[in-house]
Amino acid sequence: MSQKKLIEKPDFQSSYIPLDVSQSVNEYDDGVQGGETCHVPELSQIFAWMRGFVYAWYGWANDGKGTFLDFLMVLKSKKAGWKWAVYKGEDMDSSKRVVDNMGKILKPSKIQANRIYQNLAWTLTGKTWSKELSEKYKWPRMTIDEQMEALDFITKHFFVIYPADRHYKSVVEDFKYLYEKHGIDGFLIDPWNLIKLDNIDRGDERLVNAFIDIKQFALETNTSFNIINHPKPDNGSAKEGKGKDAPYKVVNQFMQLGGTAWDMKMDGQFSIYRPERHIKPSDPHVKLFNLKIRQAEIVDTERGEWGERSEGQKIIFSKRRKQYYFNGICPMDGSMTEEREREEAQKAGVPFDRNNAFTLDLKVDTTEKNNPFEAPPVPGDDETPF
Repeated sequence: MSQKKLIEKPDFQSSYIPLDVSQSVNEYDDGVQGGETCHVPELSQIFAWMRGFVYAWYGWANDGKGTFLDFLMVLKSKKAGWKWAVYKGEDMDSSKRVVDNMGKILKPSKIQANRIYQNLAWTLTGKTWSKELSEKYKWPRMTIDEQMEALDFITKHFFVIYPADRHYKSVVEDFKYLYEKHGIDGFLIDPWNLIKLDNIDRGDERLVNAFIDIKQFALETNTSFNIINHPKPDNGSAKEGKGKDAPYKVVNQFMQLGGTAWDMKMDGQFSIYRPERHIKPSDPHVKLFNLKIRQAEIVDTERGEWGERSEGQKIIFSKRRKQYYFNGICPMDGSMTEEREREEAQKAGVPFDRNNAFTLDLKVDTTEKNNPFEAPPVPGDDETPF
């Protein structure tokens, strides 16, 4: 009787991950990795940066999703040295082409990211880089030395990509290269609708697969990954009621294409909302909503909102400074609105000196004689501060 030949099988590789005892011991003394401050005390209960998490940011067009997130990212870089890799495909600009007298192109236009870097420098300093805007509205403009110093800081903390292949895996590979070369702390895709997904039948499955891979990348790099997404086109249901004076709804995860996938796979979901835009499109008041946060006890934040003026909460966007003020104070540099300056002077029992006060563009009182401030024009109803 012949002996049966044993068939050799490759060893099975289990995905089992045991407890890391040494890390547990270290965490007992040092604490676990939790949410990191956003450096805005007023938002501390509803927002913190969490490494290994994927955040989604929602809001209507022109509600300032990208502007608000730019502010938070620049603030985190200034206060904590964080570095960011960003894909902001809709914010790219192009250089002027050079032609001779016959119209022959000597130097063609090229796509560049100068506008992105310059706007981030504007957010950092509170001063515009634009000669045209400064002359037209009398906004403060950076000197050339201030601009070079600000851009030096920005380009050491922000890295803009513009990949030829917009598939999400290509974008993540580009991000991975920058992470390994520069030690990136956070990533941003703005907006998500620029991204190509796998060509499979079910749209929700395409999203789920992409989100799982992005989550894996955030965990492997221990970084914060952020995605800005636009809601589905307005089909008449964007407002809470009918009529011109009806307020807009707060954009949530279920108003996105593939809403269930967003709700299931995002670790945190936030919405930027301008509560008075239905009354005046240029109104600068803003609210932030935390729609969902995973592991809330570790991140140390919770669902909720901030910016309700009736509860003494006020977020104001200054268009000319490209900065946000929380109850009258900008955390970027500590500057105050005139209203807050007056309050602080009253508390201290000292006279309010208007010549030394910072004045927000929409708060200038032009009725007094010899007003030392030149009020910029109030934006028209067809303009927004974002």
